[in-house]
Amino acid sequence: MGVLYTLPRLSELDSQAVGRMHSLLAMKEKHPDEGWASVSWKNIDVSREDTDGKTYKKYPRMNINGQKHRVTSISIKKPCADIAEAYEERKAEFKEDLYEEVIEAQGDDDNDDDDDPQSVADEVIEDNRVDEFVSHHGQTGRAYVDKDILASKFNLSVRKSNVAKKLIEQEADIGE
Repeated sequence: MGVLYTLPRLSELDSQAVGRMHSLLAMKEKHPDEGWASVSWKNIDVSREDTDGKTYKKYPRMNINGQKHRVTSISIKKPCADIAEAYEERKAEFKEDLYEEVIEAQGDDDNDDDDDPQSVADEVIEDNRVDEFVSHHGQTGRAYVDKDILASKFNLSVRKSNVAKKLIEQEADIGE
């Protein structure tokens, strides 16, 4: 399996991802009109000792006619149309699934009175049900209104349960 990251600087990549890298391809020159580019290829050797945490980059070696040569760059070209088309199809499917997932996680944000954060907070406070939604922090023991319980009981989106939580905490003096 291979993973490609497109970054302006290697330092922007998470240290754990860098630690799993085997190679680094850095763009040297590109010729979009001609459909090819030149990249430098370096093998990655991450120091496994916690003392220095350095990443060593070495050019690969190639045996040509019995002599070792350092490969400092390679030329690559665009993939054939079939591969590019298959990639674009999979990319579109992935993006569509991702967008659906994000929208679902955000919840339905239409303005129904049933899931209005203010009306939820008012109902909880007026019906003296605040204790149903209070949890205590595991380390500090501090009381707080649990937005996940609010979201579950009142079918609220993440955003609306956050607002309702804040309103209840303000009105009921919880968490201070």
